Amino acid sequence: MFFVDKNSRKRCHFIILPLIHVCDILPRMDIAFTKMDGLGNDFVILDSRVFPIPRDEYFIKSIADRRQGVGCDQVIILESTPAADIFLHMYNQDGSMTKTCGNAARCVAHLVMEERERDNCTIATSWSTLQATRKEDVVTINMGIPAFYWRQIPLACSVDTNAVDLSLGLEGIGKGFCVSFGNPHVVFLCQDAQEINVLSLGGRIERHPLFPERTNIEFISPLANNRVRMRVWERGSGVTKACASGACASFLASLHHNLITPHTKAEIVMDGGSLFLHRNAAGEVFASGGYSVNFKGMYTYENT
Repeated sequence: MFFVDKNSRKRCHFIILPLIHVCDILPRMDIAFTKMDGLGNDFVILDSRVFPIPRDEYFIKSIADRRQGVGCDQVIILESTPAADIFLHMYNQDGSMTKTCGNAARCVAHLVMEERERDNCTIATSWSTLQATRKEDVVTINMGIPAFYWRQIPLACSVDTNAVDLSLGLEGIGKGFCVSFGNPHVVFLCQDAQEINVLSLGGRIERHPLFPERTNIEFISPLANNRVRMRVWERGSGVTKACASGACASFLASLHHNLITPHTKAEIVMDGGSLFLHRNAAGEVFASGGYSVNFKGMYTYENT
């Protein structure tokens, strides 16, 4: 990073500093951001290719705060990589990191495709490299092959991941279906997802001892015409309007419970809208849906 004193030719100089130290020494930074959402699942997107971005917990919590910051479900930091068109660092509202976020990947895919003037791109995450395509106003993301083995999810002990009993003692809610798309999910089939108190149950299940890295929680119930209602609690962020990896997990749980027809496209209906899911012969799961660019701005961060 270069700093130049332009006030005096005699004092004009260059200083090269390591990236991490730039964020540490600047008491105040004006940071450009883009606010986007995928079906109401919203993100603050920051580009570290342009300017070094702080990644400490305090900064993430500050900019994600809906009252005093910009406000979002997750903070996404873009970074260059030789392995793909872009690399995503993803953080929850509480400052914790997550390895993947399907809706964020779909949103960023739009930005990358606009930047590169084409309708496809590759997005690297800590989980895997995702392939994205765009047709008109719909972005489809290949979320890859899920992990079903208990150690990979991960769970604290060996259990039947298709029927996990958390002993919740709640009428109308069945056993959990566990899977990972780079982040752990537990999906519960219930009589009516609309009636579930997600706010009350979410935090309780997220920190259940079975989930050493905590978990995302989805509640599903069948609708007509290959459609499934889903409501979600996201690990580290709470109740959100949509979750693409959660929709993928719910899609697989719906297949397991015979709620939808195999080898066809299914609609997962969330509070913020619908994603359309299908799985190919290799077992890769694809999620398609809309996205929005909400606004762009500058966030002033006081590094105290």
